[in-house]
Amino acid sequence: MSPALAPATRRVGAYALRTEEAGGPVVGFVGAAAGGAISADVTVHQSGGDPFSQKQLGDLRYEDLTVEAGVAMPGALFDWVASSWGSQPPARDGALLALGHDFTIQREQPFDDALIAETTLPALDATVKSPGRLMVRITPRTLGTPTSPGTKLQVKLANSSHKSWLTANFRLTIDGIDTKHVSRIEPLAIRRAIEVETSGAGGRTISPGRIAFPDLRVRISAVSAASWYAWHKDFVIDGHNTNADERSGAISFLSSDLQTELARIELFGIGIVRVAPLPPGDGLSVAAIVADLYCERMELVPGVP
Repeated sequence: MSPALAPATRRVGAYALRTEEAGGPVVGFVGAAAGGAISADVTVHQSGGDPFSQKQLGDLRYEDLTVEAGVAMPGALFDWVASSWGSQPPARDGALLALGHDFTIQREQPFDDALIAETTLPALDATVKSPGRLMVRITPRTLGTPTSPGTKLQVKLANSSHKSWLTANFRLTIDGIDTKHVSRIEPLAIRRAIEVETSGAGGRTISPGRIAFPDLRVRISAVSAASWYAWHKDFVIDGHNTNADERSGAISFLSSDLQTELARIELFGIGIVRVAPLPPGDGLSVAAIVADLYCERMELVPGVP
């Protein structure tokens, strides 16, 4: 049985995302949001001896939508993002909702057949205890005209939970490597190419292209450097770098107890490219090295409910 609908009772964010799922529409709170403008190309014509150019509108343009969410984002959005990292990224209909202080829907921007084009993660840094937010960029096939319903937001109770996460609370693991003293991972962006085709009378189709997973740059305390230098020597210098020599690992996003896993990124096909000491006076309290890694594939998986 589907969860009952109920009015929202607490302020989580100024925006919500509604997606059409198999069991009906699902609403989840998100953070900041932007985009969604509808525009058109301008074509310029000049003929004969006319000193002035004529301008006309051409193809319609639908601006991408962007939303921010934590790693413990609403289930429907999490599933959509996770599926978008796979070989068959799903399209979704839905709407971005801008909310008033009493959870009335002040603006509703509908979208159709949208694909997730990018997921960006902030830098993970053990010394920086700032709220962690992921940016999700959504490419719609079309956008509807925004409306101002003025009605009270209704949410499924099962999707109204919200867990905070700090960028300092993470853990990196790589098979056979000492990762206990990893202190920073640079920002990551997972990007999907979206192919757009337009036709007359406002017709437009979009289809998913290739997905690109980012390389990793990792900072490690020098006390754990030995296994990283040994890996680099074996993989880069000695040339043992076939597919069978690549490693697997994971980035875990942790709650404040540093034990409970809110979500995890599984890493596949990891290879080390470079390792070097960080120069003194770089604002570091302890000696550290930096390692550059490639990663062939990533999967986003949920943590503890």
